[in-house]
Parts: sequence; C-alpha cells; structure tokens
Amino acid sequence: MPIIPSVFQPIRANDFQQRPVKTYKHYKVLSSTFSNNDGYFRHNAIYRKHVPHIDGKTGQGVGERTFPINSDDNTNQHVIWNAINHKYYRNHNPAVSADFLSIDMQQRSLWHSASLFTAPYGQVGEKIKHGTFKVTSSIGGLTINLHDDENGNLIDPIIDTTTFASSSRNFFHMSFNDLYKKFNDYDELGILSKGITYKLNKVDKTTIINDSVTVVSGIEVTSSAVLATPSGLAAKFDDTLGHNIRIPHNDKFDRFGRCDDWTISFWHKYNSADEHTILSKWGVKEETFLDSVDGKRKLRTVNNNPTQGAGSPLMTAANFENNNIRTPMHIVANEVDPGGITYNFIACDGKKATLVSTGEVPITSLDWQHICVRNSASKLEIFANFGINSNKVIKKKYYLYKTSSNFTSLKKTKNYHIDELINLKSFIKDGSSLFLKNFIYFKKRYLSYQKHEYLINKFEFKKLSSFFILKYNKDNSGSNYVILDHFGSEKIKSKHLSCLISNKKKLIFLSSKKIDKPKYKLLNYLNFKIGFIKRFTLKQKKTILLNKEIFLGDTDIFFTI
Repeated sequence: MPIIPSVFQPIRANDFQQRPVKTYKHYKVLSSTFSNNDGYFRHNAIYRKHVPHIDGKTGQGVGERTFPINSDDNTNQHVIWNAINHKYYRNHNPAVSADFLSIDMQQRSLWHSASLFTAPYGQVGEKIKHGTFKVTSSIGGLTINLHDDENGNLIDPIIDTTTFASSSRNFFHMSFNDLYKKFNDYDELGILSKGITYKLNKVDKTTIINDSVTVVSGIEVTSSAVLATPSGLAAKFDDTLGHNIRIPHNDKFDRFGRCDDWTISFWHKYNSADEHTILSKWGVKEETFLDSVDGKRKLRTVNNNPTQGAGSPLMTAANFENNNIRTPMHIVANEVDPGGITYNFIACDGKKATLVSTGEVPITSLDWQHICVRNSASKLEIFANFGINSNKVIKKKYYLYKTSSNFTSLKKTKNYHIDELINLKSFIKDGSSLFLKNFIYFKKRYLSYQKHEYLINKFEFKKLSSFFILKYNKDNSGSNYVILDHFGSEKIKSKHLSCLISNKKKLIFLSSKKIDKPKYKLLNYLNFKIGFIKRFTLKQKKTILLNKEIFLGDTDIFFTI
C-alpha cells in the first residue's frame, strides 16, 4: 500500500482558469430616513488654522470654550475640516493625496466651509464606481442635482460649459480664494503683506506685495435661493499711493504685441471716486547703484510710475505719446459721473498709442464688473460684461401649453434613443437660436446626465428631416412629453409640431404666441429679459427677436445678442 494515495495529483497552472468579476450594487440614501446606525455619516466642516483642544465626549473645547459641532455625533467641525484637508486637499499630488485620479483632469479646492458624506466600507467596498455617484439637494424651492463626471469632480450638469474659455493656453492665473488659510479663522480676514501666489505656466510663484492689501469677500453672485452672496475672496487696495502687487517680469509677458492673439480677463469692483490704474506693465525698472555703506555696486528696483490718482496725467493715449512711454498694456478706471464708470486699455510703442474704451458702464457701490480685453487678428477690443443699461433690455413673454389631442395624424413620427444624436451630427447647425447651438452643446446637455429621460422624435417630409428632443415626464395628470429642443430643417418644423401634437396626445411645449384653442391648456407664463449689447431701436429689437426662438431646454442660459 503506497504511503501517498495515488488518486491525488498535483494541480498545475493550466488545470484551472480564473476570470475576475466585478459586481456593483445600487444604494439610495435619503435624508428623511438618515441614521448613523447604518454606517453613513454626514458632517459639516469649518476652517480653523489651529485645531482646538477639545473634549472627546462633547466635541466642545476644554473649559468654557465652545466650538461648532455636528449634531449627529458631536464631532468638532474644525477637526473635520482639518482631517479632510490633510487627507485629500493639502497636497495637490497623486502620490500624497488619497483617491487621486488625474492631476490634469481633477481639480481640488477646499473652501472655508464644507459638507462631508461618509459611506461604510462594509457596503460600498473599496470605492464607489466612477461616474455613478449622484446627489439631489433642495434649498427652499431650488433643487440641485450633482453627479460624478468620472474624473473625481462633482459637477452640476445643468451648467452649460460649452462656451467657457479653455484653460489649455492660459499661462498666467491669479486667484485670492485660498488666502483665508493665511488667517486663523475666516472671520479674521484682514491685512496681508505677503503670501499671495500666482500660476505661471501652471507653476506656483510668489508675488511681491508693496506695503499691504486687505483680503475681503469676493464677487457677489445671485441665485434663486440666496440674493447677493459673496463667492470666493478678493484683494482690496488702499487708496493711498504705493499699495500694489508686483509680478516679476517673464518672457511670457512679451506676447502682448499688436500682431499677437491674447486675452486679459479680470473682475473689478469700483469703490473710489478717483481715477486709478488697475493693471500696468511699464512702471517698474531695475538699475544699478553704488552702495555708500560698503562701496559695492548693487541692483535695485525703482518705481518709475508717476502718481496714480485724482488728476493723474496717464489716463489717455496722448499722455503716453507725449511722455514717450512704451507699454503693451495699461488698464485704468475712470468715473464718468456718480452712476457710471469707463474702463480704458492703452498700449503705446513710445511714439504712437492706442486706446479702447468700454464706454459708460452703470454701477452701484455693490457692483462687480467682469472686464475682458481681447486682441485677435490685429483687432483690439474691450468688454464689460453684465453692465447692460436698462434701455438695452427688452422683455419677451412666452406661453407654456399642454395639449390633449383626441385625433391621430396620418403622418407618423418616429422615436429614437438619445444616443442616436451622435449619428445625426450632420443635421445640427446653428439656426434661429439666441445663442450658438452646435453638436458639442447638444452632446453635453443631453448625453452627459440622465440621458435615459430623453428621446429624439424624427419627422420627414419631401426629403427634409426635422428633429425634436423630448423628455418623458410624469405629473399629477399622468405621463406626458416635453419638447426641449429642435434641430434639422426649419422649413418643416411647424408641420412636425402639428404631427407630434396629434401623435403624442399629451405634449408640453413653449410658444411665443398665445393660442386660443380648446385642446390647448395654458399652464403658465415665462417672462424673459433679453439684453442687447449693440444699440438698436425698439423696432429693430422686435425684428431680431421675431426670427429667434427659445425652447424649454434653453431656460437656464443667459441670453445676449
């Protein structure tokens, strides 16, 4: 009898196969039934530079000191902020920060207040599948939907980014939003004399602050939930001479000639009655001098910029020509009257100067202006966005209807999955819309988020094709379809709409005209304010709008002509 049973044989590598399998589960966490007993935690976090000494049981400070805590589990909100900053934000580097996907595709910035949602490892495992995390939040009557873009960023898909300027060729950027970290607490924002940085070719560099600046709340934004809320931070300069931020010269700054293509953009808040310089390149030079103490030759910086303030002689093109000043850029602000301001851009080669102006921009003490200077194809322009006079704005009323048709058209329309949009790219052309609608616009708007809710309806007539984008909708009256957008032939669009109304029975759409028919139920009115940058008469404005259309899919877009 053998010692080792002969029925046992060694298992070799080619005797078996392995195939990795990934499994995913769907989880839905609701605030109405939220409980820490399930392993989920929600925390608020507030910045404080030095983490306070706290009592482990109460989350409050030792002695009589009190700090903000989270009511769910008594965790200190300052400790939470520093914990997530240390783990995810302090070092923008995949080798140091946790769960970093791509340094090029993922942007990480932490504000002085934050909200944290923690899911248990026992349920979600190593990580949540990229592109599947969604958040729905309600603030009053406002509903916000956020989703993961698969690159580690939580974004709002309703915000149209197709017209955003690309940062791929941006070689200089300065932001003040992280300066709150220079202070012990956000409520202690104040004077700063060092520590402001900027990015030059995506490399962090330090500025030179002459005297000091004051860090204050930034641009005020307005939403349907809150009116005039500061967003980010800004730097405020003292009215006295000598307060400025200096950027050392770099060869990159020599690209602002008349034959170059370039753009300068910044936000500015005017709160001074004096003329003043905002941005200038010429007022500083370096020179050698003999030090009287040690007798050595040294290099020093000399401010060659004359006094900038009331009655300053350097506000016009003639002033630069008369003084033979060479500069590729000089941007100034000048008050026209108590209710208006002009922004001027001046460039001079030492003999001949060029000046472009925004014209009068209406302001109040709370107004921020977005200024943009652009030189393209040897054409120099300056813009002041969102500074439109009330006499350049026209109101337009639209009507929202729901149909209840009982008859069926002989001409049928066909429905297609929204993914078919890619194959219909050739039909998408900029037509009668108030703004540019190209394929990228349609793709980002209808294919990037909850695309299962959308479909394409096609209609053909005499070798022409028309397409409506519909959304399946449910309300108290039952199911219906909503017309969101259109592309394709404009000639048969009205015929397509008539067939669609009879085919779909219940249909919701926006109309520029009032309809008095028994099968059309008026749901509501929508009033739009449309601003005209150029000067038009009232008759010209109405003629322009007569040839333009607005769809329900456009209603979160800012319109300008």
